[in-house]
Amino acid sequence: MLKIRKIYFLVVGLLFFASLAHAQKPTDNIKQDSVYKFADVMPAYPGGQDSLIAFISKHLIYPEKARKDSTVGMVIVQFVVDEKGNVISPKILKSLSPECDAEVIRVLSTMPSWHPGKNKGKKVKTLFTLPVRFSLG
Repeated sequence: MLKIRKIYFLVVGLLFFASLAHAQKPTDNIKQDSVYKFADVMPAYPGGQDSLIAFISKHLIYPEKARKDSTVGMVIVQFVVDEKGNVISPKILKSLSPECDAEVIRVLSTMPSWHPGKNKGKKVKTLFTLPVRFSLG
């Protein structure tokens, strides 16, 4: 019984210290290679979320192969909004099909500049994750 308790406390202790190693103070900047995961003010599409949805709806072309294959679902893309509001470095986090993924990247490349994220009043590069749904009908 004593041996089991020691192992239990050792495991609990390791988990506690591991969680401390990954914990961050609320005032700490969460950034990776000068790109913030979170900023005081997150990037925003001009005109807001409704305008973003309208832009994607207007410019997204359902790939013919995906349409023929009745491919439906969601592509999740992550990109950086730089200090000037440019959308750069897109990365597909959840793929639907190569054709749908490529179409999402294409549409991102045509977007106008966003309002960049800000941290402590300074414009910063910020990660943004966007789900794009493909549906037929």
